[in-house]
Amino acid sequence: MLNRTLSVVKTAERAGSAYHLAKRAVSGAFHSKIVLRLGKAKGSLMIGSANLTTGGLTGNMEALAELTISEEEMSAAPLLAYALEYFERHADPEDKAMRDVLSRARDKTPWLADVEGSQESEIDGRRLLLATEDDSDTIGESFASFIQEDTIDRLIVVSPYWDKNLSGLKRLRSALGMPDTAMIVDAEADEQGFTKNAFISQEGVTLHSTEEHDAGWDRKDQIRRLHAKLIIACGGEADYVLAGSANVTTPGLYGRYGGGGNAEACLIREERKGTAIDRLGLSVCLSEEMALEDLNLRSEGVDQDHGRDEDLIWPPDGGSMWIEHGSLFWRPPSEDGTDSCRLELADQGGILIDTVRMSEVHGQWTCNLSTEGTAPRIGTVVFGDGAKSAPVPIASLSGLGTNATAPRSGHVTRLLAELDGRDDLDMDDYERALKVIMASTKELGITLDRKGKKKDQPEVEEDEELRELTEEEYGERALTKEEERALRDGPVSEIRRFINSCLGLDPREFSDDDDDELTKAMRKKNTGSGGDDGNGNGDGDGPDGGGADDRPDVAPEYEVLSWDVADERAWRIYDRVDETCEALGMDGVEPLSYLNAIRLHILINVLLKSAAAVGEDIDERHPICASDPARSWVRMIGRICSRLVSPLSQQVQAMGSEQLQDECLDALATILFAVGLAAAAAKKAELDPKVTKPLERVHGNLAHTAARFAMSQPTANDYIRKAMPALEKAHRRLLTSVG
Repeated sequence: MLNRTLSVVKTAERAGSAYHLAKRAVSGAFHSKIVLRLGKAKGSLMIGSANLTTGGLTGNMEALAELTISEEEMSAAPLLAYALEYFERHADPEDKAMRDVLSRARDKTPWLADVEGSQESEIDGRRLLLATEDDSDTIGESFASFIQEDTIDRLIVVSPYWDKNLSGLKRLRSALGMPDTAMIVDAEADEQGFTKNAFISQEGVTLHSTEEHDAGWDRKDQIRRLHAKLIIACGGEADYVLAGSANVTTPGLYGRYGGGGNAEACLIREERKGTAIDRLGLSVCLSEEMALEDLNLRSEGVDQDHGRDEDLIWPPDGGSMWIEHGSLFWRPPSEDGTDSCRLELADQGGILIDTVRMSEVHGQWTCNLSTEGTAPRIGTVVFGDGAKSAPVPIASLSGLGTNATAPRSGHVTRLLAELDGRDDLDMDDYERALKVIMASTKELGITLDRKGKKKDQPEVEEDEELRELTEEEYGERALTKEEERALRDGPVSEIRRFINSCLGLDPREFSDDDDDELTKAMRKKNTGSGGDDGNGNGDGDGPDGGGADDRPDVAPEYEVLSWDVADERAWRIYDRVDETCEALGMDGVEPLSYLNAIRLHILINVLLKSAAAVGEDIDERHPICASDPARSWVRMIGRICSRLVSPLSQQVQAMGSEQLQDECLDALATILFAVGLAAAAAKKAELDPKVTKPLERVHGNLAHTAARFAMSQPTANDYIRKAMPALEKAHRRLLTSVG
C-alpha cells in the first residue's frame, strides 16, 4: 500500500531527511497506530484508532488512550519500554536508518535503561495491559485473559469494519461467555461489512447508531466518519475497556505475529464498575435501538468492492536506499537479477539527476556520489525487463541525525551564529570549535576524564577566554557510543559541516527547503555575499541561498586584517600545534577517536589556509612561511604527522573490522593529504635534508597504515579517495606551488 501511494498519489518529499519512512510487510495489514514520545526525563504513549491523516487527526470519530511518565510518576514506564520493544521487533534488521532512530531513542532516554519492558502495569490501583499481536497470544485472547474470572454481563463494541459473517464478534463473545452485546455502527456508512443473515444468526445482539453521539459536532459541513475501535466488557467486579487499532474482525482481534492476520496495538484498561460507558459518552448511543433495515448491508455472496485489482496500480517494491560516507547503498528487494538493474536518482521534486548502476562490494550494493550538485532524494529501480519499482525515499543517515538534534543552549547558538555567511577558515574557527565541544560535553554531562579520573569541567561563559588545551583533552577516556552519538547529532556536527563546506567536502547528503539559515550559509558557494541585505544573510536567488548557478565566480570579500592581527593569529596556530604535538606523545592516545579526529581535521586545515605558498612572500592572509625555521608550516605539519605514526598504527591495528565514523575519515584524509603536501613542499623549497628525509619516511609510514586500514574498509577507502580531490582544490594555491 505504501508503494502504491508513493507511485499514484505523491512521493514523500521530506522522507529520508526530516523523518525516516520505514517499510514493513506483514501477512495482513500493518495496522498499529502508536505514537511514542521519549525525552530525557519524560515520555508519553498514545495508542488508538487514528491514522496520521487529516481525517484521523481532525475529523473522524476516533478513540485514543494516552499514558505519561515523569520523574515523579513512573508507573507507566514499563509500558513505554514495551512499546519501544514493539518498534524494535517490527524493525527490519537491515534498515540502518531505523536502527539509528531506535538507538537515538534509547540513548536520549536514560530512564529507559533501568526499566524492564512489560505489557502490564498498574496506575492508581487500576490494571493496564498493552496488547499487541503476539506469537503466543492474540489481542482477543489477551482481552479475555485480562478479565480473568470476572463474569461479563454486557458487551459494547464500536467498530467501523466487521467480518462478512461476524466471525470475529462470535469468537470474542464465545470467549466471554456469550454476554448480551450492543453493536454501535455508523448508520451513514455506504455499506456495512456484515450481511443480514450474519446479524440475524446472532442471539442477544442489538444495533445502535453513532448519530446521537455525533449530535454535538459543531462542523456541520463535515461528515464525521466512524473510525473508533472500542470494546467495553461490563463485569460484576469492574469494567474492562479495549481501545486501539483493532477492528472487531478476525484479522484484527486474532492476528498473530509472524502468522495470519494484522499487526495491531491496543490498550486494555480496568475501570470502576459501571463507569466506562458514560466516560466514553456512549450512553446516548445505547439509549435507542436501531432497526436492521436502516443500514446498508453487505449483499449475501458478494465480496466488498474496494476496486478491482486489475484497475489498480501495484508497482513492485524497490527495496531500501540510504547515503552513508558519501556513498549510496541499496538493499534490493530480491537478489534475483540484481546485477541487471539500474537506479534512477531524482531530487525531492522528482527531477531526474542521474542513472547509475550499482556494484556489489563485500556483500553490499553501492556506488559513489558526486560531492557537487543536488543530493538524490528519491530512487527508482529499473529492472532488467524495463519495469520500474515504486519510488524509494533515500535515507540520509547524517541528515536524520542532525534533524533529531535537541534545542541547543544560547551560548552554543551564539557560537554557531558567528559562522553565518562565512566561507573560509581561520584560527578563530579552531578555537570556536573547541568552545562548542566544551559546551556540548558540559550540557550532556560528559566528563572528559583520563583513564577514569574525573576532571572538573569549568563553566564556559560567553566572554570567557578559552583555556589552554591540556594533555587530558587529547588523552581523554573513550566516549561511550551513546555519548558519541549525542555529540554527533548536536552542534559539534554543525561545526564539522561548516568546515567541510569551506573545504568542498560537503557531500550534500540532504537539503530541505526549510533548512535553517546556518545550514544555508554552510552550503553557499564561494560567490561572496548571496543575500538581499548586502551582508550575506538573505536567501539569494539560487537553490541553496548562494546565488544563481550561472552567476560568475567572484572573489570572496575577506576580512581586512592588520599585520599585527595576522601575526598574532599565526603564533596562536603555532602554540596550538605545539600543544597538540605534546598531547599526541602521551601513552594511549587515539588520534582517530571522535573528538581528537575533529580537532586534528580542523587544526591542520586552518594551518594550511594560513600558509604561504612555496616561493611566495607571507602576507596578512597567509602569514606562515614554508621555509622560515622559526615558524614554518612545513615543519609544523611534519611535527604533527610524525607524532601520529605510532599511535595511528596502533589504533588501526586494534580496530580490526570496526567501522570509522565520517568525522574520523575526514581527519584521516586530511592527515594523508597534508603530509604528502608537506613532503613535496620541503623538497621544492630545498629545505635541509634533516627535514625532508624524515618527512618522506613519515609520509610513507602513514600511507602504509592508511592502506592497511583501507583493505578491510572498502567504503571508507572510497570516502577518502573522494575527499582527496576536494582537499586538493581547497588548497590548490599550495599544491600548485610545489608542482
